Parts: sequence; C-alpha cells; structure tokens
Amino acid sequence: MRLLSSLLIIAMVGVFFVGCQESTTLPGGNDSRLIGVSPVSPSTDYVLYGVSSGGDALSILDPVTGVSTLIGPLDPDLNIFVTPIAMAIRSCNGAIYVWNNSNKSDEGASVSDGRLLTVDRCTGLGTAVNAELPSQGQLAALAFHPDGRLFGTDSRLVEIDLTSGEVTEVGSIGVRIGGADFHPVTGVLYGAELGSSIRFGTINVETGAFTEIDTLDLGQSIIGSLAFDPSNNKLYGTAKYGSGEIFEIDIATAAVSNIVPITGITPQGMGFSHMCGEEGGDCGDPVVTEMTLVIKPGSCPNPLNPRSKGVLPMALLGSEGMDLDDIDVSSIEINGVSPLRSNHGDVGGPAEEATEGCECAEGDYDGILDLTLKFSTQAIVATLGSVSRGDLVELTLTGMMSDGTSFEASECVLIVGK
Repeated sequence: MRLLSSLLIIAMVGVFFVGCQESTTLPGGNDSRLIGVSPVSPSTDYVLYGVSSGGDALSILDPVTGVSTLIGPLDPDLNIFVTPIAMAIRSCNGAIYVWNNSNKSDEGASVSDGRLLTVDRCTGLGTAVNAELPSQGQLAALAFHPDGRLFGTDSRLVEIDLTSGEVTEVGSIGVRIGGADFHPVTGVLYGAELGSSIRFGTINVETGAFTEIDTLDLGQSIIGSLAFDPSNNKLYGTAKYGSGEIFEIDIATAAVSNIVPITGITPQGMGFSHMCGEEGGDCGDPVVTEMTLVIKPGSCPNPLNPRSKGVLPMALLGSEGMDLDDIDVSSIEINGVSPLRSNHGDVGGPAEEATEGCECAEGDYDGILDLTLKFSTQAIVATLGSVSRGDLVELTLTGMMSDGTSFEASECVLIVGK
C-alpha cells in the first residue's frame, strides 16, 4: 500500500520546443496524472524580432549581420506605446507580447501606462490586452516559462495574466534586470542587470532570488535584451553605448562572444518567432497522459521523521511507453532541493485502481525499470517550516523532460517520530 499523488505536467510547444511525454504509475501507490501537450512541428525559419523606445516600433534584427529592418510602429499615434522595452514570444503559437511602460500626453509629457500588448508580426501594430486596466507598473523584461506562464522583471519578479493583463508580484530580485529569458530545454530563467556592472545570473521563479554567475564584459554598454534561439539554444544579448551590438552569451560562464555592431535600432526587448505569414502552433487543450510518483516505495502512509539524518527515497515509475532517459534528472527538485543520487530499478508497477489525494493504492512489480531518487531528509525538512507529529504534508517534485516538457508532482508524507 502507498499514498497516491496527483501529477500535473503542463507543456507548451512551439518556439521553445516543448512536447509531451507518456507517463506511468509508481510502485505501490501514489498515482499521478501527467498533463502534456502533443508537440507541434514549428517552422525552422525563425526571425529575431525587436522593440525599443528609440523607435516605438517593431523591427527584425539579423543576429549574424547586425542589420535591423523596420516593420512598423506599434500605433499610428506616436503618443501611444512610446516605451515598448520588453518582449516575449508565446511558445505554443509564436505570438509576440510586449510590455509598454508609458504614453505621452497631447502636451508631450510622459504618462505612466505599464501594460501588456500583443503585436502583429506583419504590421507591427500593437493591441492592449486589457485597455481598461489601470497601469500595472514599470517592467524592463518579459519571458515565457516553457509551461506557458508569462513573467516580467525589473527589480522585482512578477507573473502576468495573459487574459487580464494583471500583474502579481512573486518577489524581490535584488537586482534590476533589464534582459531575461527562459532556457528552452531546462526552463531556467536567466537575467542580466540593467546597470553598469551587468551582472548575469539565474532567477528563482518561486521567490525572485537572483544567483550571480558572473558579469558580462561589455565595457560601458547598457544591456538591452536577452533571447534564446530555439533552433540551437544559443543565448543572444543586445547592449548599447552610443551604438548598439548583438552578441552571444555562454550561460555557464557569462563569457561574451561573436559581438556584431547593429545597424539601425538596438532592441530593448526581443524574441525569436515565425516569419510573417507563417502559421504558429496550436495553444489548444493539453493531452492528458499518466505518470506516478511514489515516496518511500513499499510504505503507506509515507512516513517522514524530521529527526532522521538519512535519505528520503522516491521513484518515478517507468512504462513500456516511456524512456527513462528522456527525464532530465539534473532538473528534478523538491522545494528547491535536488536529489543526492538516482538509479534505475523495478520498485513496483501501476496501481490497479486510481485513487485521489493521499489515499493509498497497491502496485506489484512489473519487470519495468523505474527512476529511483534519494533526497537528503534534513534538506527536505528544512523547507517544511513548523510541522507536528501526525501532520500530512504535501511535497511537490518538479523537473523537465529532455524535450523541454516541464512536470510537477505532488505527494503526501506523514510526519512521525516527533
């Protein structure tokens, strides 16, 4: 017997190459449901779009030659959408989203108007997602998570509702971020400081915390934007000091290479999408498949002693339809804690009947290899806060498939021995 957990995996496809993976049930219990999206075959002909307050318009930038080509203004009225300095591409359909920080009054004065726009790839015309919404504040960068959530940065990290345009603060970054984007495969959010030192690092999407990797060696230039190329996972950046430049960034070391001068407007927001006239992917309903997460295979309920100095074992069940090698083990975390080690072994098979919540279910060995994981018990306990004996506590495991699909699994443990 063991606890049954529900697993939700949300996938988006298109620019960030996220697909679906088949899932299964874990040994002896904890049945999890996996939600994925069938992969759409996006065009390989991507172009790099950009926006800037220098032109209040959409343009295309060739990252090889540095030539910027104007498409058109975001609005025929040049007093509208005058600081479009952040851009992100929705992965499932290649749609362009832009954040505008201000408009101008008839007298030419700046009027704060932080809001989300969609932008036509062919004409450059922008449309407010919610024109009636009050200003949502200033942002310097936008980025779509592979699971479809839209985030914005400045000195804070926010999440933005695509339907209402409303902003919800996640937390303080501690650094003003002028360029940001998610890695298409790992789902890690990278950001570059809007300032003279241009610190480069990662941003925790749960807390907003910034972890510095190193500084970008760009002299006196100010960062413009960051964007991953989905065809090769290269990270490009733009910066400007007098004239602009586009360059590649090594995400492991922050080393800058292949610096190319920009002819024309330097983007303050940019992203790769389909060419004008090409169809994007489908942002329809996800396809539901199954996967199972089990904590302490063979036990039910799943006990957790906060005083234990050992390891907390878990497993993700394999199946004939899933290759365990498709799971990126390095991306797996529970409350930000990574597993100490992983292995393959048959710890059980799917439960015969699905259960809900923290109910138990039995599963027999099925001869199929499963992915076993061991976490430091003390590292997990440190994330739980105050708990008492008899409490049922939900743990959430997150990770990525090798094709970029993100997944999330929740499982209950019973606090004992305290």
